[in-house]
Amino acid sequence: MDLESALRGVGAIQIVVSGANAVLPGKLRYGEELSRVSPIIRQIFYVHHIYIAGTVLALGLVCLLAPEWLLGRDAASVAMRLFIAVFWTARIPIQIFYYDPAVKQENRALSGLFLLALSCVSITAWTAVWFGGTR
Repeated sequence: MDLESALRGVGAIQIVVSGANAVLPGKLRYGEELSRVSPIIRQIFYVHHIYIAGTVLALGLVCLLAPEWLLGRDAASVAMRLFIAVFWTARIPIQIFYYDPAVKQENRALSGLFLLALSCVSITAWTAVWFGGTR
């Protein structure tokens, strides 16, 4: 598989991950849990949730729709490849070590699938960092 196709594939993965954020509020009972915090904390949480989901969607769209641009030699392309690689790689230890083990155990298959998705995106992004720039 060529790198452009791999980037399109991980673009689709990122779009799915972004979409999964739409079901998280119900699954994790955001409303119930956040009813105990002050309004500003609740507001900040929701804004951050939406911004992160939007960022993941945007990264996915760039990978899906413009992989040839991502593989360019210009500074913006290189910076974007590096950002995507660092963004997703940093998320792996958070998934493994930070999140509540009981919740991960309850959702073992989804947690494993998500970790696989993180790994695929990270590996592809680092491959693009090291072997991109041929255009």
